[in-house]
Amino acid sequence: MVTEKKKTGTGLEIETATRQGTRHSQNEDNHVSKPEHALFAVSDGMGGHRDGHLASRAFVDELEVIEFADGEGVNERLQRIEAAFHRVNDQLYGSYLENPDADISGCTGLTLIIHDGYAGCQWVGDSRLYLLRQGHLFLVSEDHSDDLGRLTRALGSHEDILVDRRVIDRRCARRW
Repeated sequence: MVTEKKKTGTGLEIETATRQGTRHSQNEDNHVSKPEHALFAVSDGMGGHRDGHLASRAFVDELEVIEFADGEGVNERLQRIEAAFHRVNDQLYGSYLENPDADISGCTGLTLIIHDGYAGCQWVGDSRLYLLRQGHLFLVSEDHSDDLGRLTRALGSHEDILVDRRVIDRRCARRW
């Protein structure tokens, strides 16, 4: 397991951890923390498919370059982030269309942004976000998977994707 812990100038304390799945030859997890924008994300490559580690890396790389303008509200920032989901989906699905005999390359993606008193979560797939409140964990995101645990929605798996979004008033939240 790889763990990283750091404090930021924004008053947030960040801890990230990834581990290689027992059925995978390599770790397909990637994450990004941009504390200066209070933007955090995780991505997991689709196991059993081509280049999941590269797909998840493409997602976090796209988020690394996002810049926000002064004066933007949380909804404008969420729109910028959602556009990044769609750009990565287009790239991954496009690589499949170029060579349909090769398997798809896909990943899950989940982001959290904290801004203007709100916390906005967006996701595709089964990466999860929890809220810790008064000693209890609450699931914020909802898995895009069937009863057998197979993904029903992932970046790169379809031409168009639907990105789910949940916005929470931070006065209701304590820890993510």
